[in-house]
Amino acid sequence: MLAPANTQQESLPDLMVFRKTWRAYQSRILDRLDGYLQNNRMHLVAAPGSGKTVLGLEVIRRMNKPTLVLAPTVTIRDQWVDRLVDLFLPEGSAKPGWVSTKLRNPALLTVATYQALHAVCSGESEQKEPVDGEESGEERNHQGDSLSNGADVNQSHVSLPKVFTEGAFGALVLDEAHHLRAEWWKTLTSVVTQLNKPTIVALTATPPYDVTPFEWERYEELCGPVDAEVSVPELVLQGDLCPHQDYVYFSTPSEKEQKVISDFRAAVDSFAGRLRVNQSFQDAIMSHPWITASGTHTEEILEDPEYLSSMVVFLHATGQEIPQGALNTLGLSRKRIPALSLEWLEVLLSRCLYSDVANFQSGEHVFKLIRRELLEIGAIERRKVTLRAPSDYLKLLTTSITKLKSVADIVSLESGSQGAELRCVVLTDFIRKAEMPRAVGEVAVCEDIGIVPIFESLRRTEVPSIRLGVLSGSLVIVPGSAEPLVRQAATGLGITPRDLAISPCVHDPRYSTVEIRGEYYRGAVRLITSVFEQGGITVLVGTKSLLGEGWDAPCINTLVLASFVGSFVLSNQMRGRAIRVDPTQPHKTANIWHVVCVEPGLFGPGDDYELLVRRCSGFVGVNSAAPVIENGTDRLGFGHPPFSREQIGQVNDQTGRRALDRASLRQKWRDALDAGSIKEMTDGLRANQESLPRGFVLANTIAALLIQAVFVFFVSLEYFGRMLGGFRTVRGAWSLILVVLGIPAALGLPWCLLALWRFIRHGTPERSIRQIGLAILKALGYEGSIDLQDGKFRVYGDRNQDGTVFCWVGGGTGKEQAVFLRALREVLRPIDNPRYLLARPRIWRVFREDYFAVPDVLARKKEFAEAFAQHWKHFVGPVELVYTRTPEGRKILLRARNHSLSGAFQKSAERVSSWK
Repeated sequence: MLAPANTQQESLPDLMVFRKTWRAYQSRILDRLDGYLQNNRMHLVAAPGSGKTVLGLEVIRRMNKPTLVLAPTVTIRDQWVDRLVDLFLPEGSAKPGWVSTKLRNPALLTVATYQALHAVCSGESEQKEPVDGEESGEERNHQGDSLSNGADVNQSHVSLPKVFTEGAFGALVLDEAHHLRAEWWKTLTSVVTQLNKPTIVALTATPPYDVTPFEWERYEELCGPVDAEVSVPELVLQGDLCPHQDYVYFSTPSEKEQKVISDFRAAVDSFAGRLRVNQSFQDAIMSHPWITASGTHTEEILEDPEYLSSMVVFLHATGQEIPQGALNTLGLSRKRIPALSLEWLEVLLSRCLYSDVANFQSGEHVFKLIRRELLEIGAIERRKVTLRAPSDYLKLLTTSITKLKSVADIVSLESGSQGAELRCVVLTDFIRKAEMPRAVGEVAVCEDIGIVPIFESLRRTEVPSIRLGVLSGSLVIVPGSAEPLVRQAATGLGITPRDLAISPCVHDPRYSTVEIRGEYYRGAVRLITSVFEQGGITVLVGTKSLLGEGWDAPCINTLVLASFVGSFVLSNQMRGRAIRVDPTQPHKTANIWHVVCVEPGLFGPGDDYELLVRRCSGFVGVNSAAPVIENGTDRLGFGHPPFSREQIGQVNDQTGRRALDRASLRQKWRDALDAGSIKEMTDGLRANQESLPRGFVLANTIAALLIQAVFVFFVSLEYFGRMLGGFRTVRGAWSLILVVLGIPAALGLPWCLLALWRFIRHGTPERSIRQIGLAILKALGYEGSIDLQDGKFRVYGDRNQDGTVFCWVGGGTGKEQAVFLRALREVLRPIDNPRYLLARPRIWRVFREDYFAVPDVLARKKEFAEAFAQHWKHFVGPVELVYTRTPEGRKILLRARNHSLSGAFQKSAERVSSWK
């Protein structure tokens, strides 16, 4: 037990005692608590629904210090108090006096929001505290915004308020500290710096493993290294989360929306056609200094080689004769110049029209006309040319009115299957309160998706047997049949009749609006949640702002995400509402629906689909076709775009049939969990085979070794063969032949054996990526980011069914694994602007060079880069280390960056989580 603070009069272990039974993983973490807190930091990563709040309260109890708990929202703040009262105090207790939710009036345990902390420190009003912010359109929490601006977040930019002296806080608990607004993060780090070495407990479901090393360093400096992690599959295995599956329901743009998109596409095609034959524009590009005198502009070209590449691609497409100097600078042959695409035109025009105007003084008139054309078709945003997906086009898909029918189809499908047992929540971004009809018979004219449009769509569809309700910060609607339950629940919550107003909706008296006044004005969430749990409401429409984080309703068995938020942090929080176990339904499964509008055809699927991909990268689930648990969209079973309208209909039909088979879903989870040999989630990197060095290892290194062996053999044979003439006897001649053949063979044998050894190591893609991983692991161990002595590391490589390869490292901490994956990804991705390169040397000018970047963490010092090169030579093959900040090195870097000219538009290796 940790020693209590001497200054406090009350003892938390006496005031609060956990009245339930700890789960297995919670007991494991608590047993190791003293070790975690040795550095005054505890950093816990646990999936939504794993009981982080309860675990945090027990940690607070055992630390026994005046503690400040900080939460992202008021809803989550109140949840901390609710959990304390329900699980740590005698039954029937109210909030005790030693607990405060007002930071300006601290107590032994103070629970507040990050906004309240910022308000106290900056002197702003706490009225800005986020409760529901649904009409602002602003995502409250963007992962990494607070970390990525490069500011010195440790700077003490505020004076420590008197409240911290009064509170004497010895411990801080940070709930989901990784995705705060930038100003909140600065305030928090400033306060921590000025406090007297407080103990910090950080709890999160999604740590920012994918940020830059600088950003991670800032995050870890505050929260400490990750001490323990609890994954979703582990919780499903233990019965703490229910089996669940993600489903995607596709729609296509409405006729009106499609016309806008088609008109834009046609305008872009027409513009691109005119640009190809615009002789004045061609002459202007041909006169650019980078084209006419490339060799004298190497430094400038290196800062933006894509620009020169785009000029070369455009000139080649128009039939112009490109100066050899420009091609030599890029290390490019005419045969390897890629076709002109909209991507290349975007690069070319953005530079020509804005950032590089100074080099086109003579073509000012033609560029002015081109700029005007692009503005007219809506292809310029913030001084950048966007020919593929301007923001207006993105909005058309993400807020498409066709999503209303998708939601109605999903609700009808689930209602037909579950009937009165349905507990469906639809989450969206905005309320759209102004679109609510104001008279009987009035039909809402909805142009965007939101709470009111969804409610009205479902109300008019009249799906059989559903009871429809709305819950948001400023609009609450219940079916008339649920009014008795509402009043009964209000009484149970202590809401007096005079503070509860229930009024029939003007346009449809079958529904009523609910308002709560007085001190319970924030009690609508608890009230409507109670009615929802009892079945008075079976389909509840709300916003992600209010219900997406911290809301607790274990009865949810269907979640429809009609939100266009792409952040996997917030997406994971929203999914966490549905995957909790329900004690009253031991066989519960949860269906999570993603509503996506895609553009059919070759131009599709569009940015709404890309938001889905980004969202799905942040959480894991069972594969629809194989006993595999992993993240990403590939596991969802709808194939790969582009999609035709017929395919979209077929995909929706197949998805609907799978969604109704909940018994099969439970079995898939059992099979997938049993298939794991080590019963752990592993974070690894999935890459295409083309990005691996296996090709040059086999085609270059091995072939070169064999040729060297043959060369040595024949040279030796020719040398010793001259001696044959001196022998007169047949027996003597045969003896010499054996000697002549034997010596060259022996001399060439080492090269043959080395070639065989390289082949064994790189004979399959999974072996090849494992060798790269070993080189990186050893180099990181030398550099110090990874402790090879304590970690018991092992690098693994697998080949997936789709032909990609998967590499991960076992052992070590979450941070060490993240450093390894980040380094591996930097090696495999297209060359950008690394400080050091690994170059496969040419042999007799027969075999081509190949290039790989030295990861940033190893490029900080020459010593580390040289160590990486040595490990690469040992595990992969011979390379030369190139320092790219010299004139010669920069020329090699240019060749490397253009070795795969379209690399900027290729799919990079991606981080993947998988159950092993």
